[in-house]
Amino acid sequence: MRRKRPVHVERRPDGRWAVVREGNKKASAVYPTREQAVKHARSMASKSGSEVYVHDQEGAVREHDSYGAAAETHEEALGREVASVLLTRPDTRAVERQIAYRDGEGETFIVRIESYPPTEESRPGGRTDPVGRAPAESETYEWLDRKEVRRRYPELWEKIAYS
Repeated sequence: MRRKRPVHVERRPDGRWAVVREGNKKASAVYPTREQAVKHARSMASKSGSEVYVHDQEGAVREHDSYGAAAETHEEALGREVASVLLTRPDTRAVERQIAYRDGEGETFIVRIESYPPTEESRPGGRTDPVGRAPAESETYEWLDRKEVRRRYPELWEKIAYS
């Protein structure tokens, strides 16, 4: 079972607090106080077995909780993480995090690709990616054999070979 995306509690410019499911452009709810927003976010995360990130007024994460037995880690769902790399794409200047997982010693890998917008399109103080910018625009998974990982993701393959 695939987990639901995390829920974030963020302060809006008007001083109210928004409850936003990661990846959504619109808030699920907006409250006058942080406490009300946190209560709603925890309820959403509890029902879906996901996570809650509570941000402070500047946008930094101050609290993080995981909910429910249905919540599973990437390792439980995909196998053991064997390598990861962080790259800036030369064509779009977007940032990609490539992560390879392998279940046991099999010849098949799962490659997870998280894509983030280029720096100039990021909003400061938002949910952050690995280099402190904006939320992921997309997340994809590919099931590949050794040869295909080596061909399509050479930087990632190099890290796998040395692990």
